[in-house]
Amino acid sequence: SSPTRSSPPEKLSFPLGEDMDQVEKSLANSDSFGLGIDDRNNSKRSKLSSSEKTEDSQVEVPVATVPAKSPAQFFLIDPSWTTKLVWDIYVMLVVLCDAMVLPFQLSFKNGMQLDAFDDFWFWLTTLTFSADIFASFDTALRDEEAEDVQDAVIVDRHVIAMTYLKGWFVLDFVSTVPWSRIVDSLSEGGGPMVTVAKLAKVLKFIRIVRLMKMLRAKKLKDIWEQVERRIGSVAIVQGMMLIRVLLVVVGICHWNACLFWIIGCEDSIVTDFLPTALKKEFDSMPHWTTIPRTKGLEEPWAWWNKPMFEQYIFCFYWTLGVMRTMPAEVTPVNLVERIFVLCFMFFALSAFAVSVASLTQAYFKISERGRSFNDEMFAIRMHLHKLKVEEHSQRKIKEYLHHKFTRRRIMAKEANLLKELPPVLQHEIDFAKNLQHLQHLSCMNHLSQSIKKQICLGVTSMDMLAGQIIATSGN
Repeated sequence: SSPTRSSPPEKLSFPLGEDMDQVEKSLANSDSFGLGIDDRNNSKRSKLSSSEKTEDSQVEVPVATVPAKSPAQFFLIDPSWTTKLVWDIYVMLVVLCDAMVLPFQLSFKNGMQLDAFDDFWFWLTTLTFSADIFASFDTALRDEEAEDVQDAVIVDRHVIAMTYLKGWFVLDFVSTVPWSRIVDSLSEGGGPMVTVAKLAKVLKFIRIVRLMKMLRAKKLKDIWEQVERRIGSVAIVQGMMLIRVLLVVVGICHWNACLFWIIGCEDSIVTDFLPTALKKEFDSMPHWTTIPRTKGLEEPWAWWNKPMFEQYIFCFYWTLGVMRTMPAEVTPVNLVERIFVLCFMFFALSAFAVSVASLTQAYFKISERGRSFNDEMFAIRMHLHKLKVEEHSQRKIKEYLHHKFTRRRIMAKEANLLKELPPVLQHEIDFAKNLQHLQHLSCMNHLSQSIKKQICLGVTSMDMLAGQIIATSGN
């Protein structure tokens, strides 16, 4: 079989002294195969002495400096901890859920008294966002400028605090403080803020400030990349992307369901800010939520009198129907509702097309590589059958190709991009790839990291057939 890379391995030179004796002794006693060093067959090669050392006889290996103390020793949170990743995922889930709960409260629960769920969700979000603010002040920062130190972090609390204050602190603080509860408590106390709080019913609108937390959703990209690294399975990642597209469709339907109910109500958070004359004119219009409807011999009824859960389910169903066609159960009955439905239909036309395309693409990506390999293997089987190749040879050919496919030697999308890397970065990838094999050799356990790196850079990984002779003793 041919080696996996076309260029010949670079000549390998080892440091002088005891390390060289150690390496040669370990390699001579090793009974493992599949890894070879250039010029290994030259048994007459003599050891290098100190007088023979030249510029080409040494490979300089940079030594990474390790910080004297870890973030935990400074009572700081390490950003690379799995616990920190789990916390970030939890906070973002609370942010996304809050973006679903708040529109529902402002539309379908407008004017109602707070129930047990509202109190629970208020304290959950307030405590979670407050704890996240304190955690941000106590989390070490990644040092992007330290190239020689892996996973380097900044542990200076002053730098951490100033970075956070100049970044996300204002947004986190404004969206975390319970402004509506504060204004509500001042109104109940009868203080000088009573008149200001009641002007234009600002109390209801202040709750929208919590939606500013959605701007932190841009952190989802960094969190998603960390999750991808820890999962390590292409099928699982593609399956999660399929679920993500479905959740986006659900989010669009939920938000429009809330907006459609607000537009169709005589009294809503929007009408509270209208001038008196304009509000009277809006109230005099017919609304789809209040016009009487009949079905068979039933008494006239209106959607306004239906249970809240049934109202929401209908609006959600109506929105999903508009994304495909126009439902006949409810039609807009005034100018405002027609303008809103017209705008949403233009948006739904493109959103539905993009969603269907994304769903189809995500679904086919789950098994795209496997389907392509099966198609090519079908052509291979037909070709071998046409040539009348013996059965045992056909089996070996198929097993060998399947082995290379599972090890991502062939039909791997990352191969094309990796070819564009400079030689320095390609050597780093070769080192990490070959080190996975060397770690299984007991003779390599006592070697230093620098020696292992030189061996990895002088090693070529090859795929061999089962039963194939790799080396003969004495040759």
